[in-house]
Amino acid sequence: IQLFNSVAADGAGNAYVLVTVLDSFGLKVSGERILQVSPDGKEQRILYEAEYDPSENLLRVGKLQSLTVQDGMLYFFRKEAAAAVLLRIAAEPFGASPSPDAAATGPAPEELRSYPLQPNQYLSELTGTDPNGFYFTTKRGRLYKAGESGTPELLYPSGGRQQLNFP
Repeated sequence: IQLFNSVAADGAGNAYVLVTVLDSFGLKVSGERILQVSPDGKEQRILYEAEYDPSENLLRVGKLQSLTVQDGMLYFFRKEAAAAVLLRIAAEPFGASPSPDAAATGPAPEELRSYPLQPNQYLSELTGTDPNGFYFTTKRGRLYKAGESGTPELLYPSGGRQQLNFP
């Protein structure tokens, strides 16, 4: 079973699709891949692929998210238990010669930053392409800016006051 979770497009009309692969029951995540699809939908290739061990117990949601295309590069995040990792990979146009170091699924992504999380801080969503200034929300409904210092800046709720409802 495959879930199509996210899509981004570049200026040439190519689509970049995050596909989550589930077990036969449609419950546990066994892997994820990022596909590049041509503007007419006739060509596709795998840019990145990750397989997960069943012991990771990922239920319907994988570790990858937030596809963004900018200046010929595809940016995305990988959520880990104790860190948010910003990655990027070249978004080469169809018909271009692949780089010599590219494997069947393309070159390995470049890790731009691994941002450590504070204790009891559980990621929900991530966005941005700047390694020294991306944003994330937590399961408790807080919005942070991940800056250069490694200490997240709380943006919402302001003043650190308690919230009874989550955005």
